[in-house]
Amino acid sequence: MAAFFAAVVFVKNQALRNPAAIPKVEMFDFSTLDGGELKEAMTKQILRDFEIKKKDSLFEFHFGNFLASRDNGDPQYFCDYFGKITLVFEAEGMASSGDRPQLVVSAGCTSALDFKKSDPVKIPVDLIKKLKATSVDWTYDQQPGVSYSFRNLDGIWPNYWVLSEVKLKHSSDASKDLSLDRYTIYKGMPTPPTMSWE
Repeated sequence: MAAFFAAVVFVKNQALRNPAAIPKVEMFDFSTLDGGELKEAMTKQILRDFEIKKKDSLFEFHFGNFLASRDNGDPQYFCDYFGKITLVFEAEGMASSGDRPQLVVSAGCTSALDFKKSDPVKIPVDLIKKLKATSVDWTYDQQPGVSYSFRNLDGIWPNYWVLSEVKLKHSSDASKDLSLDRYTIYKGMPTPPTMSWE
C-alpha cells in the first residue's frame, strides 16, 4: 500500500469560492496529492468522516470536508471537487428474484455553512413508506435536486438497509470520479452505515 502525507490545515476560506467571513476550519489538505495517492487519501477520509443518523421521521447523511486540487493547482473543497454524490443502500434479509432491494440516493454536493462537512441529504422514511413498494423513481419537495430510486422491491418495504456503494462524480473530469464498493466500505469502516426503518 502506498504511503502518503497530508497536512492538517486551518482554512479561512480565502482564495476559495465564496469569500464571506467564516471561522477558521481544521481539515485535511490533499491538494499536493494526485493519482493513486490522492484516491487512497480521499477514500480513507471519506469513510472516516461519513455520518448517517436518524432525526425524527427521517435519516440524514453527510460527508466531512477536505481540500483537493484544481487542475491549476489551487485548492478546492470536497464539494467543489465532487459535484454529485450517489449512495446505494441494499436491504438485508430480503430478495426479489434473487436480487436484493436497492435504494439509490443521488444529490448535488454543497458545503454546509460551517464548511466542516457537506450539507446533509435527507431520506424521509415516513413519506417513502406511503409509496407503493415497487421499482420507482421519486423526489422530495423539501430536498430539491435529490432523487430516490428504488429497485427489486416486491410489495413490502424492507426495514433494514446497509450502505453498499458510494459514487462521487468529479465536477468536470470523469477520470477523477471515485467509486467505493461494499468491500472497500467494509474494509474502511468498523461498522458499515445502516438504517432501520422500523
